[in-house]
Amino acid sequence: MEIIDVKFDRFALVGNLYHEAESDLQYFLDRTDSKIKSVGTSRIVAQLMGENVYLEYDKQKGKDFNKGNFRIDYNPNKLSTESHSDLIQTLKPMIHDLHYTRIDVAFDCDFNLSEYAHEHTNPSKWAKFGGATGAVETLYYGSRNSDYYSRTYNKKLQMEDDGGLNIGDYEHYWRYELEIKNRKACEAMIDMDFPIFERVRFKKRGYEGLTGENRVMVQALIEHPENEGFLSKYQRSKYRKLIKQLPAEDITPIFENALKNKLPQLKRELKAWQPIPKFTDIINKRWY
Repeated sequence: MEIIDVKFDRFALVGNLYHEAESDLQYFLDRTDSKIKSVGTSRIVAQLMGENVYLEYDKQKGKDFNKGNFRIDYNPNKLSTESHSDLIQTLKPMIHDLHYTRIDVAFDCDFNLSEYAHEHTNPSKWAKFGGATGAVETLYYGSRNSDYYSRTYNKKLQMEDDGGLNIGDYEHYWRYELEIKNRKACEAMIDMDFPIFERVRFKKRGYEGLTGENRVMVQALIEHPENEGFLSKYQRSKYRKLIKQLPAEDITPIFENALKNKLPQLKRELKAWQPIPKFTDIINKRWY
């Protein structure tokens, strides 16, 4: 049982394009053979680098909503090292107040993570989806509109369905992915070195000590938590308490250790987009 990899699976960044950099942006789009989706006065929407990068520049929208006029959204794993470096080194001198508005962190593991309860510090909405065989294939926790939204899914099955790589060396290949959205949430996660597992624990509970109706009900609720909706308030409270008292195999430390080992590299990847200060910004800065 191990974590195969820890990586960023998506970035979204917002900032403001310097007015004098508009021609430089157009040149970059031209030389990367970009597919222009929309163009107008001080507005460009394009996909570039094999349509793996979404880019939007809208000067008027930035003024109207008092937000950044430039946005870029992409999965770094779909870019070569050279393309990713070119993207960053070319664009970041053109932009100021550049910041992350979305960061997806993915944990790939060689076991069926759906067999473990996802115990969140703060209760959240959830949804479960199964395949034709009835086996769980995807679990969602949280709301699409919230700062934190997670997915647990059978990555091996997804890759086979998409016609991609068949990871034949692994009997199981599952992914836990946390989607972090909004500037404050992203900055807080970065500043605190991604305390992801203060929010969720992965546990498999045994039923030792339970007999009769209590064992049947507890096992049913652990394996099918949606059945809680059929219980009274008293019954929900009773069985939640029993579940918390069960002995549990907590595998969360496996994830925590994998993140700790990979964190230096992840932080270097985040810093790659750190804007280069303009000479005038350095001169005008107060140093005392």
